[in-house]
Amino acid sequence: MKEMADFVARMLGEVVIDKTGLDGVYTFELHWSNEDKTSDGVATSPSLPTALQETLGLRLQPQKVPVEFLVVDHAERVPTEN
Repeated sequence: MKEMADFVARMLGEVVIDKTGLDGVYTFELHWSNEDKTSDGVATSPSLPTALQETLGLRLQPQKVPVEFLVVDHAERVPTEN
């Protein structure tokens, strides 16, 4: 499920941490839309969080958790000869 969490994180542009405790390989189909609504105001497919809950029973729950990240506070360009 870690790969699924990584995929969802990329799709949503948010940090997603797998807390399911599930291991193994799973096969499933998930249909969702990044579009809010069509021109007539009707959604063609559910949003990704809704599709996750309805199809897989997985719920995205916002929480504040510590995460590791890298900070680069200085960089220099070193000239090289051609």
